[in-house]
This record gives sequence, structure tokens and C-alpha cells, in this order.
Amino acid sequence: MSTRSGIIFGAVMAGLGIWLILFGLRVIEPGGRLHVPHWALIPMGLVFGGVGCFIWFNTWRQQRAERRREEMRRLHPDEPAFAEYNWNPEGAPCSLRAQAIRSTCFAIFFILFLTPINWIVLQQNAPVMMRVIIAIFDLVTVALIWICAFRWCRVLKFGDAFLRFERFPLRTREPVRLTWISPEGCRGQATGSFTLRSIVEWYETSGRGKSKNTTLVREQQWAASWRFDTPAEIMAGEHIDLVFNLPPDALGTSFFSEKPIFWELEVVIRLPGVDFKDLYLVPIYAQPRS
Repeated sequence: MSTRSGIIFGAVMAGLGIWLILFGLRVIEPGGRLHVPHWALIPMGLVFGGVGCFIWFNTWRQQRAERRREEMRRLHPDEPAFAEYNWNPEGAPCSLRAQAIRSTCFAIFFILFLTPINWIVLQQNAPVMMRVIIAIFDLVTVALIWICAFRWCRVLKFGDAFLRFERFPLRTREPVRLTWISPEGCRGQATGSFTLRSIVEWYETSGRGKSKNTTLVREQQWAASWRFDTPAEIMAGEHIDLVFNLPPDALGTSFFSEKPIFWELEVVIRLPGVDFKDLYLVPIYAQPRS
């Protein structure tokens, strides 16, 4: 979506959301008969307003990323890694908190969206098929709440971990050396694995006309794991050094190619209760041409 389209579309959604909220609060009273209680318009307005703010936020992020890429191309013309992504040259932070926040936003969106619809279904003689469909969406909402609670439990239990890079960027023709620093909640007897993999993504289109579908395809090109299946003692703040030797034909990271390529490290630490599981982007690039 272009910047102009994002601003206009976001304004339409946000404006509709504000109008519904004001109507629900009886600040404005348009003419005509209202078939639902006024309070039911407030969650609907919050949904539309939230969508509008989400569009604006992503439009702003896109603009900021494009400005940053241009600046990095100017400052580092011989190293594309700086322009492709907002890397921290020291390493990659834990994403458990970000996952929990996204899950929370998604769950809140579903709850607000389904609240007035559930009221209508319960108060009116809705068709059986509609009741079944809404019941399925309610079950999805319950599942989202469960996932949200589980992820916050993981955040509260472990805290923040960190993946340190030996150098920036890492190269495909050299051993990849990483250090994972365990979070505060990693204590006791544990098993687990560290898996480095190369992923290629692209979109595939099938069908025609109204039956046309576009699907995101993720294909693993290569993977290697460092495992410890026998329980071993792990401590908070422990430094675990990892070394991976890549294949000779390994491709470097390229987020903006026709089929984007990237590298990720999956960390799984199995402990009593909630396990630690996280993904880290790893800046593995081909040697730049001289």
C-alpha cells in the first residue's frame, strides 16, 4: 500500500470508528431506527478505530524503514546488510514479549468484534447456521485467550534472553559462531536444541477469478541442530557457544529479492512447566563483491 493510500484508508477506518463510538455514547444521535443497543456500537467503533490506527502505524513504519534504508545505503555502500534490516550488530534480543503483545492485541480484536454479534445472535432468532459459525469464532477466541495467557506465562517465567553474534555480518563461507545467553528463568535440569536454518519464502497463486487464492510458502533450504537430549544443568545468564558450518552452496540473506531468503535460529529449552521457545533472525550474508 502506498503512503497516500495508507493515510486515506486509515483515516476512513478511524473516522468510522470515532463516529460509531460517539453514536454509542449518545454524543451524536443520527436519525433512523437503531436495531441494536447503543453500547454494542462502542466495541464496533473500537475495532474500526483500531484498524485505522494499525494502518497508519504500518504506513509510518514503512516510510521510516525506507528512509533508513536510503541512509544506510549512503553510509555503507559496500555492505547491503545495514540497509536490508535494522540489525543490532551486537546480537538479537528475545522476542517472547513481542509475541505476547501481538497475541494480546489479536485476542482483544476478536473479543471486541464478536461481542455485538454474539448479543444479536442471542437476542434474536438467528438461523442455526449463523449460530454454528459464531460458536466456531467464539471457540477461536477462547483459543486465542489461552495462547495469550500461555505466552505471558512464558514471559513472566523466563524474562529476556539474548543471542550474540561473533561478528556482523556473519558470512556464508565462514563458520557461523553465535552465543546464546540464557534468561533469568532458565534454571535447573533441562534438555533442548539449537537449530539454524535457511528459509526461502514466496507467494503462490492458484485458481481463477473469485476462486483465486494466494498462499505464502515457506521452504527450508538447509538446517543443522545442536542438541542435548540428556538432562543437563542450566543456569541463568549462562553463555552457550554455538558453531555451525554451512554448506558450500549456502545463500546469504536477501529480504528484497523475488524470493526472500533469511536465516533463523530456533532455541528450545525444555524445563519443568513452561518450556522456553524462541526464534532469532541471524545476519548471514554472502561476501560482498569487491
